[in-house]
Amino acid sequence: MKKRKSKTLRYYRPAKEKPHAKIRISIILLFIFGTFAICFKYYMEDRGGIMTDDLAKEIFTETASEREQRPDSSKLNPVEASPPIANGYFRSCMIVGNSDIIPSLDKSIETVFIAEGAEHICSAKKMISGSDKELSAERIVNASGKENIYLFFDVTDISVRTEDIKKEMSRFIDSIYSEGRRIYIISSLPSPTPDSELNTHIGRVNAALLETANECGVYYMDAVQFFRKSDGNLANSYADNGKYNQAAAAQLEKTILTHYVLWYYSDGQ
Repeated sequence: MKKRKSKTLRYYRPAKEKPHAKIRISIILLFIFGTFAICFKYYMEDRGGIMTDDLAKEIFTETASEREQRPDSSKLNPVEASPPIANGYFRSCMIVGNSDIIPSLDKSIETVFIAEGAEHICSAKKMISGSDKELSAERIVNASGKENIYLFFDVTDISVRTEDIKKEMSRFIDSIYSEGRRIYIISSLPSPTPDSELNTHIGRVNAALLETANECGVYYMDAVQFFRKSDGNLANSYADNGKYNQAAAAQLEKTILTHYVLWYYSDGQ
């Protein structure tokens, strides 16, 4: 009887799979949570009335194409004289700036006084009475609902660069611009103390402000012409002891009431 040959059993192991990238659920959840935390932080800061400068610039800064959709204000600038409008107009106005004249203006004009100059306007903050919150100037302007906004700054230092003023003023205008709101840049006035070098620089600043108004689709008020003498210095009647006086405030009020735009210019109108 033949012996059966024993079969050699061979065991085959499946080939090892090549490693594939695996996305862990924990990583996805961590990413979602991180994104939510960042958004929640910005949301709470905005609700609390505190907005970081970088966030304000990111939210409010408009693109060049959006500016092009605004009315061509260069056809109106500098704003020409108009028949006097009643003082009740001031109730629709707000002035933002650092000029010493501002506190002396008609009390019906709301004001946002900024300690520093136009080159720092985007980072300007104002303490709200009875509160520990700080609101940025753009938040105050936008919350006011005022239709006529005037930007008015004194230049006290020849080291202030016109490029910085143009950049910051443009950013601020973008942050408060809305259809139906009229924004005016008032020219800087000569120094209340005679200073030929500074007043020459102020002339350069005003030229830059006019350019800014044209580029941003807002209005430029050439108030300086009513305050300066032929030599470029401030007329003596507008300053006392090195400071602007009440006569200067009255002249500025008169200039505002006789240089205004009640309609937007567009081709064909």
